[in-house]
Amino acid sequence: MKKIYFIILAFVSIQSFAGYKIECGPLSVEWARACIHTPESGNNKDVLIHMHGLGINEHGFATYYMPEIVPYFEKNNLDLPTVISFSFGPIWFLAEKNSSSESGLYEVFMQQVLPELEQKVGGFKGHVDLMGESMGGVNVLQLGLRPGPFRKIISIAAPIADISPLSTDEEKNQFITSSVGWQFYKDTNPEKVQQAVYLLFEISANLFPTPEEWEAADPFKVVTKSQAILNRRFYITTTKDDYFLNFEGNEKFSAELAKRNVDVTWAPVETGGHVAPDAKTLLKFLAE
Repeated sequence: MKKIYFIILAFVSIQSFAGYKIECGPLSVEWARACIHTPESGNNKDVLIHMHGLGINEHGFATYYMPEIVPYFEKNNLDLPTVISFSFGPIWFLAEKNSSSESGLYEVFMQQVLPELEQKVGGFKGHVDLMGESMGGVNVLQLGLRPGPFRKIISIAAPIADISPLSTDEEKNQFITSSVGWQFYKDTNPEKVQQAVYLLFEISANLFPTPEEWEAADPFKVVTKSQAILNRRFYITTTKDDYFLNFEGNEKFSAELAKRNVDVTWAPVETGGHVAPDAKTLLKFLAE
């Protein structure tokens, strides 16, 4: 990870969207950017922090979610929450600091970014919820498993799997070919799946270069002992035909949460590809 330094740049109001004033700009930490979506009316004091998927940016929330969320809240006479859509760039993971030079963004976010976001919205006066898809789904789970001011965790199509990125090629190939998602692509586009999954193995191996460091970060191990999860609510969803082959991983993670008596909604979707949540259950959970 490159050296972090501080800059001072102002936010710029870029647009209004269906009852929201949207201001976007850089934060004081290098690479960090955010869009603050402030409701133009209502008394909802909750804040939703959104984290985007691979290759997208802080504008993704307005593009992909507002057209569904705003009408749902209006139809049900609900006040909209403030939304912070956050980004460290096209690709980033909130890994705790270890021997990898690419790790440490978890501490940067919790110690530097989160206080700045809180200041920008005038303080966290209600609940603070997390929502993310794909890469962002992993990042909100990283936060949801650890101490912090968070209540609800919405993870959509997080590419998680109960296999070490340091596994042998034989073990990785066995994982791929035994996955339910492989059945959708093996005869039509197997390369798409292999490229996606091996990209995840590569990223994870760079972030957690030793077995001990992976063991400490493995979400399937962290979830069994985390105390932070006990007073939180989780919404987990993905599709069976997600080409990142994350269905079994999300299903097992949800089951592990349930074993700890955590309030979890597991919302599997039959087909739809990568990032195709069930809008009805997602909106209902978000509005509760």
